[in-house]
Amino acid sequence: MKRLLVLAIALIISFSGCYDNKGETKESPDIQVEQPSLSTKVPSGIPEEDNESNVLDFDSNTYNKLYELPNDKQIYYSEYKSILFKSGEKLTLLNDINKDEFASSPVLSPDKKNIAYISPYEFELNGNVYIFDTDNETAKKAIQVDIKKEDSAKVVKWLDNDRLLVIIGYGKGTVSRGGNLYLYNIKTNELKAVKEVSEMEEIVDVNVGTEGTIIDIITWNEEHTEFKTKQVPIVFE
Repeated sequence: MKRLLVLAIALIISFSGCYDNKGETKESPDIQVEQPSLSTKVPSGIPEEDNESNVLDFDSNTYNKLYELPNDKQIYYSEYKSILFKSGEKLTLLNDINKDEFASSPVLSPDKKNIAYISPYEFELNGNVYIFDTDNETAKKAIQVDIKKEDSAKVVKWLDNDRLLVIIGYGKGTVSRGGNLYLYNIKTNELKAVKEVSEMEEIVDVNVGTEGTIIDIITWNEEHTEFKTKQVPIVFE
């Protein structure tokens, strides 16, 4: 009888060892529990890296893209007044700043076939007007200023695909800011004055818009220490 009682107690202890205090089955030490993997998904709201850059490093200078042209062509400009033309993988500098050929920021014709710029574009240098054909990838000097008069091109803007508006004036000293307004035809190479001002006046800017063309004229006092600005519309055929 005692033997039966001891055997029963042993059986009860053996079965109870298979369960923990919560009644859950204990795992064998040889069984590896797979831990949940951490998610590597990028959280929403974080933008992806932009593959198209508007900045280009070339010849130790940083260039910013100004214009996107057809046929995988772009125009870049640096803070050191240098113009870079990119056609596919080909890079071409349009001016050499090491030879004082500093250039103004180029302006693009409405049909995107030509750009115009002034070079040299620097203090007390006689700036001429250049045109670069983006199709043929060739440049030419369009307007040679009169060096004897110490003139310089100050501003260049496109009136349409074939004509440029150019402000040309005295290029020396610190007072003169503008000059007279000229019209240049890139097909006929004709340059003619379209607006001349008095000795105490200067045309300093021209803006071509959908509602017409406006020129900015400043008028100096007798001491050339102060000036007043007025805007005047001008009509072209």
